Amino acid sequence: MSVQVETLGSGSVPDQRIAELLERNLISGPAGIVQQFNLRCCLDHQSGFYRKLAAYGHVGRMDIGLPGR
Repeated sequence: MSVQVETLGSGSVPDQRIAELLERNLISGPAGIVQQFNLRCCLDHQSGFYRKLAAYGHVGRMDIGLPGR
C-alpha cells in the first residue's frame, strides 16, 4: 500500500506527519481487510459462497446467506 499526502501548503500539520498517521491507522493487506469487514475466508471452497456471488450478484439474494445490516 502506498500513501501520499499533499495539502498544497494549506495544512496545519506537515504532510509527512499526516501520511504517517494514515499508514499507522489504515487497515492494510488482505488479512486486515478480511478481519475489518468480517469477510468469509476465500479458502472455504465447500460453500462456494464467492463463486455464487460472482456469478449472480448480490442484489435481492436471499439464498446465499448474505450478512444483514
